[in-house]
Amino acid sequence: MRVALDAMGGDRAPGQIVEGAVAAARDLGIGVLLVGPEDVVRQQLAGRDRDLPIEVLHAPEVIGMDEHPATAVRRKRDSSLLVGLRAVREGRADAFLSAGNSGAVMAGALMVLGRCAGIDRPAITAMIPNGRGRTLLLDAGANADVRPQHLVQFAHMGAIYYAATERVRDPSVGLLSNGEEETKGNALALEAHGLLRASGLNFHGNVEGRDITRGTVHVVVTDGFTGNVALKAMEGASELILGMIREELTSSLRNKLAALDVAVEV
Repeated sequence: MRVALDAMGGDRAPGQIVEGAVAAARDLGIGVLLVGPEDVVRQQLAGRDRDLPIEVLHAPEVIGMDEHPATAVRRKRDSSLLVGLRAVREGRADAFLSAGNSGAVMAGALMVLGRCAGIDRPAITAMIPNGRGRTLLLDAGANADVRPQHLVQFAHMGAIYYAATERVRDPSVGLLSNGEEETKGNALALEAHGLLRASGLNFHGNVEGRDITRGTVHVVVTDGFTGNVALKAMEGASELILGMIREELTSSLRNKLAALDVAVEV
């Protein structure tokens, strides 16, 4: 397997991206095609790529995190993002990864690789920890407005992805709504519910926001607007809880000693 990796994508690129490439090549034996300005990438690789399956693919341009996705993709045809995607299309790589501008990645993938048969729109996924393992949430932000059939397509993609990555046969699928009852939800959810019931998937029915972290189902499907709001709400809640715990553990010498004892035990 060879993975094309956008060396310039992400808040800490290229240093941390190259570190990850070296670790993947060294520990997993994965071939990595690092894409970016050759001089910059080779400087980061200096002394660390000996006998590792790492190659550098020159791409002189970089798409920034704050650039408009569609505009950047049209104007920067030689960006690390598009050069990496073309490597997949040309058979030089089996997959492409980027921690950069997610909208540009989506737009570039559509332009260079196209859509899978039967899929009208791509979706962003998020793996969320729960008490039983992980829950796959999609769409997490790619499509703010969707039609019921798009949710069915998301469900099929999510079930296939979850089965492949989590080694779960016939993953269960839930439709995010404001109640578990079949009659709950807006017009989109009500129509999508019937389509999902007839889809042949292992459809559990409606689930609520709290079910995402409970692990009620393997895959939770919704539109990109709702999914992104749910994801950011969970991020905010986790930051608040961790902040409160950190503040409490450092509020006194006694608490600091107790926290140290817990850390040692762990």
